[in-house]
Amino acid sequence: MIYCKYTFFLVDQLNSVFYSDFKIESIILPLGISFFTFQQISFLSDQYKNRKLNYSFKDYFLYITFFPQLIAGPIVRHNQFIPQLAIDRRNDTFKFLCIGSSFFAFGLAKKVLIADNLSPIVNESFNPNSLESLNFFSAWIGAICFTFQIYFDFSAYSDMAIGIAMLFGFNLPINFNSPYKSRSIIEFWRKWHITLSEFLKDYIYIPLGGNRGKKARIFTNLFITMFLGGLWHGASWTFIIWGLFQGLLLSINHTWRSSHLSNKIEYLLMYKIMTWMITYFCIVVGWVIFRSHSTSHAFEYLKVMTFSNGILFPDRWKLQLSDFFQNFLSFSPDIDLNKNHLLIGLFLFAFVLIIPNTNQILDYLKQDYDKESKNILKWKPKIIYGIILGLVSGISIVSISTEREFIYFQF
Repeated sequence: MIYCKYTFFLVDQLNSVFYSDFKIESIILPLGISFFTFQQISFLSDQYKNRKLNYSFKDYFLYITFFPQLIAGPIVRHNQFIPQLAIDRRNDTFKFLCIGSSFFAFGLAKKVLIADNLSPIVNESFNPNSLESLNFFSAWIGAICFTFQIYFDFSAYSDMAIGIAMLFGFNLPINFNSPYKSRSIIEFWRKWHITLSEFLKDYIYIPLGGNRGKKARIFTNLFITMFLGGLWHGASWTFIIWGLFQGLLLSINHTWRSSHLSNKIEYLLMYKIMTWMITYFCIVVGWVIFRSHSTSHAFEYLKVMTFSNGILFPDRWKLQLSDFFQNFLSFSPDIDLNKNHLLIGLFLFAFVLIIPNTNQILDYLKQDYDKESKNILKWKPKIIYGIILGLVSGISIVSISTEREFIYFQF
């Protein structure tokens, strides 16, 4: 994995330091190598710690070759998968078929109907050649659209992987749990890419010492863990800086949580609103760094998000402002605020903050479908839900116009 993912990056850094021009031939990156490697690391590490893991070769081989999640997760550990091989699922065939199909259909809809339709907006905003034409609003719209694109794209694959696994009679761990509802970065990382967060915690953070020791030691452990988490995403300075930025945010979050003031005001409604806004702001800034083509591109994009290119308001807004504010905004040379983009953003905010996530709708963790529920969004084994599933699948398939790969395919 190191050879395939990091050779070009290391060669480029050496060339820049020694002013050389060393070149290597292109390297073919095996599909799913990162997630496959993580599964192997977890197995070997647990085997080393616990010599009692007596799996047969057949069970082990099936574990490492089980394919639905290998491309983009969730990261499945041996103790989450191999014990299921001994479970008789024949009585659950119909339930697993229905729920698995629903997971796949919802995942396909999230990918095709939402993530792929956000892609043109994001690509235009993050195109380095269009950086000079960006303004405060368009930069923020592009950044926010990317936060939704990467969430719906990545969680879509996880849903589809869980769905396919259920069709084979297996339960995979959930990977997302409404992360944008989080009111702290700590909470965000407990809900975003859950299996990666748990992997980093169990195999890097805790062996380094975890929360034990003085604050300086704890913060060092956080920075090392998130640095490696950023580097895992790819050989690029943007990923490294993104990882270090997450380490900084987690360190600040831990410091604030240990303060007496946070314990006194955490139940206030205004505090909950403010912490959500601050958390989401930090998430957006992090995704800008993550999505940018280079560190300089990320810096310039963030500058635009802080008024450096001006604020462009529509004419109808300016007419309703006082003369003072009209003069104040007179430096804005053009008008470039797309109402449709604003409506899309508001809809997506409502979607992720109000509507239950896929796991909640399908009651994946409990799978208690015989119990009556007043929640009309909760899935039930009835004809009407089958019709809805068919409509969602049909609309998604018809809407597939161009081939757009999943964002996490590159990792």
